Amino acid sequence: RERWATVAATGFTEAEIKKSAEDMRETLSQIDKWASHGGDWLLPEQYSLADLALIPFVQRIFNLAPELRADGAGYPALSAWYDRMQARPAVKRALFFDEDPRAKELPNV
Repeated sequence: RERWATVAATGFTEAEIKKSAEDMRETLSQIDKWASHGGDWLLPEQYSLADLALIPFVQRIFNLAPELRADGAGYPALSAWYDRMQARPAVKRALFFDEDPRAKELPNV
């Protein structure tokens, strides 16, 4: 609680922001490695809970740092996997609800 009270009052330090950016890039690099086996999903043979577990994190990173998504940003396998995930109807309804007119009112936090 004390940590969140401090962040709410003063925000994040530059060092914390820099470390978070590094952590996001490392996370994307790791997922890119997992997705680079040539299959469509994180497990080569099938769509799985691994895909479902990671898509919210990747979506949030891309939401916070869109430059990491631009032109694959050095994560070609991840980018292709992300496109396939976005195309799945259930994932689209759960995470990419930009077709909902109320979505325009939501803050991008």
